[in-house]
Amino acid sequence: MSILKLFKRTKPEIGPNQKLWFSCLRSGFYPQSKERLEGPQGFCCLGVACIAAENNGVHVYRSKLDNSIDGHLITQQMSTMKWLGLREKDPGKTFNFWYGFKKYTIHPDQIGIAKLNDHDKFSFSQIADIIEKHADKFFVEPK
Repeated sequence: MSILKLFKRTKPEIGPNQKLWFSCLRSGFYPQSKERLEGPQGFCCLGVACIAAENNGVHVYRSKLDNSIDGHLITQQMSTMKWLGLREKDPGKTFNFWYGFKKYTIHPDQIGIAKLNDHDKFSFSQIADIIEKHADKFFVEPK
């Protein structure tokens, strides 16, 4: 085996559900907001995951008040988490990545993904790029 093969980076495997979520994020169809999966102004990136899952037969809990996707966290929508293969919360682990000239440190779970949307203010397309590039850290398996 050549030394190059030992250090060759392989692209993380992405499943069809994950690809669909990335396509939805990049579509420009969903207005972006923060702090809730779905609010009056739009969606968190994880709210878009709920829409993609729901459109594919996954049960998504909705508010009885206004029929919006219920909750502030994706953990309130476990069926969507399982459909995507998202990692559960693991507060002991973090990883670093560079975007542009800035270094970020996040948890490789739904809390880290929400942070990209709510606090680091990445666009949906940028969030899709980041998660896709580091899929092996965010997903348990390709789904």
